Amino acid sequence: MVLLILTSLSYNDLSATTGLDSAKLHLLMAQVGALILVLFVYHISRQLLVSMIVGIAAINGFLWLFTILWG
Repeated sequence: MVLLILTSLSYNDLSATTGLDSAKLHLLMAQVGALILVLFVYHISRQLLVSMIVGIAAINGFLWLFTILWG
């Protein structure tokens, strides 16, 4: 399961010089934030459907937030 999660994250073209305004960095931060939120919600509720909905909403919300803050 860990390998599936790590290979699904988009960290391929990132380097130490990638700035905070990079869309690729925003996507990676949104994916990691949504993953943490999904794990937390699933741990509390034990409802797979609820966790999936939270994950979809969270990744879109994080992308929107990062675009507003650093866009």
